[in-house]
This record gives sequence, C-alpha cells and structure tokens, in this order.
Amino acid sequence: MPERTCHFCGGGLEPGTGLMFVRRDGTVHFFCSSKCERNFRMGRSASKLKWARRGGVLERTLVMIKPDGVRAGLSGEIASRIARSGLKVVASKRMRLDRALAERLYSPHRGKEFFKDLVDFICSGEVEVMMVEGERAVKRVRQLVGPTDPAVAPKGTIRGDFGKSIRENVVHAADSVRSAKRELALFF
Repeated sequence: MPERTCHFCGGGLEPGTGLMFVRRDGTVHFFCSSKCERNFRMGRSASKLKWARRGGVLERTLVMIKPDGVRAGLSGEIASRIARSGLKVVASKRMRLDRALAERLYSPHRGKEFFKDLVDFICSGEVEVMMVEGERAVKRVRQLVGPTDPAVAPKGTIRGDFGKSIRENVVHAADSVRSAKRELALFF
C-alpha cells in the first residue's frame, strides 16, 4: 500500500519512488512524476487535466509472454486483452533470452529452490516482451494476468484461461512500480 500520495494528481507513491519538492517556506510536496511536479509549479489544476482527473498518472510496466504462451500462439490474444482493458502496448519485441539476462530478470528469486528451473524455462524458447502504459498500469496488469498459480486464478484472467502450471503460466508481469522500472530497463 502506498505510503504517500502525489500532491498534484493524488496517485499513490510506492516507497522509494517519486520526487520531493521543498518550497521556500519549508513545505514539502511529493510528486509521482516530473510531469505532475511541472504542472504543479505552473499553477495548473489537476481537475482540469484529463490525464490527472481520475487520480493517477500514466505508469509503464513490463509484460512478458513466456515460451509456453508464444508456442501456443497467444501473443495476439494477450495483446488484445491488454488493449480491451484500456491499457496500451507502446513497445513490443520478440526475442530469446540468454541465461545472463534471464538471471537478471529473476534476480529477486536468486537462492530459491525454483530459481534454476525458472531460468531454464524462460530460456527454452522465444518470448514476447511488451512495454504497457496506462493509469495504474502495474496494478491493472496484475489483475488482468491473475495469480501465479493457474489452478487458483479466476476464469477470465490470462493465467486462469491459458495457464497449465505455476511454471507454465503463460505470462510474466512486474509486481510493483519499482520492479517495473527495473525490468523495463533490461529490455527497452
């Protein structure tokens, strides 16, 4: 749960993210982006700006269709679901991950018993990597994708409809704003 909110648009700020602006009188304001800070300094009202009116600025997140999803020909269906949800795929590329890149992607899991199998699987075939943009994109993509285990993922979610197991669950998605920034930097 965000500790602070953006002073301009009201969007949540994850710990360790955002910008701080200190006025001459010592008043401190936090902003989720330079766009919000700039608009605040210009004296604009968030309620008059369409992108800020709904309480959030655009976020970008990473979605990766895993080798099982690419082999099953699900790239188009997954991109369509993302678009129908009101999010936008702003960049996409198909590639095969080498071991070093896969280990950096999954570095938060290093030392866990499933790490080697996870890296082996993600390197077993082509993946489709997408940069997805929209308001609260990280949270919305996580809802669209569903829980990691397809057995408990609701029907209508990508993993609930297409996943076979915890490993073969069709798609990887960043789980936080911080993770999204780190993961996007690996690919774009």
